[in-house]
Amino acid sequence: MQARLLDEHSPKQIAKRLVLDFPDDVEMRVSHETIYTSIYVQGKGSLRRELHTCLRTGRALRKPQRRPDERRGRIRDMVNISERPPEVEDRRCPGIGRAI
Repeated sequence: MQARLLDEHSPKQIAKRLVLDFPDDVEMRVSHETIYTSIYVQGKGSLRRELHTCLRTGRALRKPQRRPDERRGRIRDMVNISERPPEVEDRRCPGIGRAI
């Protein structure tokens, strides 16, 4: 695996290549996430520097991917719970202040 990283293969390419190289050996199959984790979990030292510089990004730490639902942001014109109308407190009107 280290040799393939030095040859500038991505962890995803390495994971797929392992399946092709060892089709009958299930123990030789790992996901690309496992390869990334093993690189970033390495202790301090020259091996860690050598491995993470072989990654295409060259990052020493993993940057989490942004998920599509995170773009939504905050609720506009949100009313704080302490600013609710008094009708909500005594529950005179059904359905006011309750989420369905």
